[in-house]
Amino acid sequence: MTNLEKRLKLANEAKDLIIEFRAEEGRLGENVLEKISISEDGSTIYVTETYDGEKEYALEEISEIFLTEMRGWGPCSAQLEEAISMAQSEVESEYKNMTKEEYIQYVGGLYYMELRCEEIYVRLEQIEKEAEELLG
Repeated sequence: MTNLEKRLKLANEAKDLIIEFRAEEGRLGENVLEKISISEDGSTIYVTETYDGEKEYALEEISEIFLTEMRGWGPCSAQLEEAISMAQSEVESEYKNMTKEEYIQYVGGLYYMELRCEEIYVRLEQIEKEAEELLG
């Protein structure tokens, strides 16, 4: 497999992970992802989101897309972790508004989302390193 093919494979995996992350995050509100594409050589991923508009990310820095959501910034805590924590603390009030199946799916989904989004973020960090190695 050539370096170009490897980079494209990594870029497509990153794209799929970003789509999955935003879909999981959508459990807490809306899915802000509007459009995502990859450059011909796989070196850049273009992301259009509802509030941030279009941004581009180098494959070697792709985890930055979720940096503040997953790790926070400066004195601010991680946004996603905070939102998940708040939703988990309010699950009891949701109990009366849902059927048994809906409630189980909702609560299970919150805990799954927390673990899966972390897993996705870690994989994006690994993709960065693999992409850097392809450069040289």
